[in-house]
Amino acid sequence: MADFKIFTEGGSDVVFIRDYVESVFGIKLPNSCFDTLGSWSGYKQGGKISPSIMQSMLNDEKIILILDADVDFEARLNEVNNDFGQNNIPIELFLFPNNQDKGNREDLLTTIATDRKLIDCFTSYELCVKDYNLPLEKSRIFAYLDAVLPANMKKGNTDRRKDENRDYKIAAHWNLQHEYLQPFHQFLSPLFIQNKI
Repeated sequence: MADFKIFTEGGSDVVFIRDYVESVFGIKLPNSCFDTLGSWSGYKQGGKISPSIMQSMLNDEKIILILDADVDFEARLNEVNNDFGQNNIPIELFLFPNNQDKGNREDLLTTIATDRKLIDCFTSYELCVKDYNLPLEKSRIFAYLDAVLPANMKKGNTDRRKDENRDYKIAAHWNLQHEYLQPFHQFLSPLFIQNKI
């Protein structure tokens, strides 16, 4: 059994992390290794540390937080570290996309997408519509998969364009060995060197 628990903003993060760990480290993580918070600030429900995080601390599990940096990496890093520091709860924190820049998991996915010509098309489109209020980051990855997936993978409950059904291990679509993922690899490596799941 693992002596850590990974807390993420949502289930789509779990899908990516699980696929990455399986592909790169050869380890299939069980559901018991994850908990979702609902948002980046879900770890502090009503101003108090989430009961599930407190339970992990009581269980002597290492608390791993993987969240989006969003618009200000330093501000997010400081806020999360301060919140846990004030409660004397040790954590290990990684902020998407690369633990040093503003952004999110969608930015990471854009960088590791294999079809660069297609990604460049989306970049041009986003520059064209930059004056409009559109959810470009989330729609970019959906549209990328809509363009590269065969029709039989875009149907019903197993539609591979949807966050919860994606398969990041498909090398034709994602490069999980991309150098951009090196900070993420370095962050996760100690968990899988020290732990046998």
